Amino acid sequence: MWDQKRLSTLKFSGLQGTRFNPHAPGEGGDPLGRRLNAVVYVFCVQTATEHDLYDQLDVAQWTFYVVSRSDLAMTGLKSLGIARVELLSGGATAWENLKAAVTAAAVGQGREDDGDWWTA
Repeated sequence: MWDQKRLSTLKFSGLQGTRFNPHAPGEGGDPLGRRLNAVVYVFCVQTATEHDLYDQLDVAQWTFYVVSRSDLAMTGLKSLGIARVELLSGGATAWENLKAAVTAAAVGQGREDDGDWWTA
């Protein structure tokens, strides 16, 4: 049994990070610093509210939200609550439609260094 009086408030953080570049001098740091690195973000929420029903491997108990990098970047936020994620994603995506949603969200997305810096 979960000893909780109410369900947790959902907040997604840690969205920005640095990438290691093996071609960069010194420590291999990212000269652009902390930033959004993926072109598509999938936010996942486990929806079971009762301990006896919880099954982390049951995809039917998960809700998925797909957000493109550009849509996430436009917010300027470093963390998001579930209401903002729902708004940015346009709503939940079912497990069986996740691949198509990610593929569609990736169209036209890129990063500042998708050119020569990363591969040099």
